[in-house]
Amino acid sequence: MTHWIEEAEKYKSRRELKREYVHNRISQKKGDVGKNWEKNKEAYLAFLVRIENFIERINNLPKETRLEFGRIESKEKKTTLQNHLIKFTSSRRRIVRKFDGLFAPFKAKHFKNTRNILLSLSRETDLITLESKEIFAPRIRLDDTEENRFLMFWRFFKRKEKALIQRAKTHKKVEELTDELAMYLIDFLAFKNDGKEQFFNNNANSPSEKQ
Repeated sequence: MTHWIEEAEKYKSRRELKREYVHNRISQKKGDVGKNWEKNKEAYLAFLVRIENFIERINNLPKETRLEFGRIESKEKKTTLQNHLIKFTSSRRRIVRKFDGLFAPFKAKHFKNTRNILLSLSRETDLITLESKEIFAPRIRLDDTEENRFLMFWRFFKRKEKALIQRAKTHKKVEELTDELAMYLIDFLAFKNDGKEQFFNNNANSPSEKQ
């Protein structure tokens, strides 16, 4: 019969082996990303500059020109793989028609529609990772004089569960990082296209906008 000390030592050994395996995998991936960075950093940074230039031009436009989405923001994100991840974000308010029961068919509801684009270096040489995340989140508008705290919480929780999230991910070759692609991504963030042409999901369950 195995003594508990031996069992504890085996458990400790397994944990250490697993930790070492994970560490080695991360180191290998970081090394692959580093090689891709050294080879393609000029092209990657030049593409980011193109996008940032478009964003600056858009954000400097008169407010009435960009009423639909306000501003486009960008931020560098720290990652374990050090893959130079950049996140671009925009959002808009939408009034959509959704079926809300027999007594309120196709009731107009308020949604916040957020779009994110994430660019990073792939561990595969000469490839860039391109991701999107789009969220349709219900906006809760309650009158405090008519709703008690419990009902407010319940309605908020219920609506929050119904948020629709769409994700997509693809890879682009370095030579595909063109002005045309940069403009296409900017148009996606400005809600000028649905992103379907490149790779983004065009989910049929998305809320239909009020005409």
